Amino acid sequence: MREAMTYVSEHAPAKAEELLEELCAICWDNYLTRKEAEEIVSMMSPAPKWTRDHIKRGLEAKGLALAEEPYYNECALITTISMIASDSGETLAKYVSDESQMLELCYHLALDKLKDKDKVFNIRKYFEV
Repeated sequence: MREAMTYVSEHAPAKAEELLEELCAICWDNYLTRKEAEEIVSMMSPAPKWTRDHIKRGLEAKGLALAEEPYYNECALITTISMIASDSGETLAKYVSDESQMLELCYHLALDKLKDKDKVFNIRKYFEV
């Protein structure tokens, strides 16, 4: 297996990264690869108000976790935040006007889904990936 991964990483680094992401999936209840996350977010309507980098920087600035085993990986978190901002952004804006607070609110709502104790929410099933 080590030889195979070495070969793939030397000859097809993008494929090696994708395979590694998929292998790491066993650590998470909710996970997406970066490619899956980007594809999902690109199809959201209305388009989410924040980019992946904006969300990541905002959460890091507040010291908020981007991943938590076994609940979610970074891509699942950012996609769920984007989903909430897309689906409920207008309603949430009626109650929260500060951009930083809005992001933190979407973060906590995303955690409600990703860490749901009865595990009803599954990001892969929800987005059919």
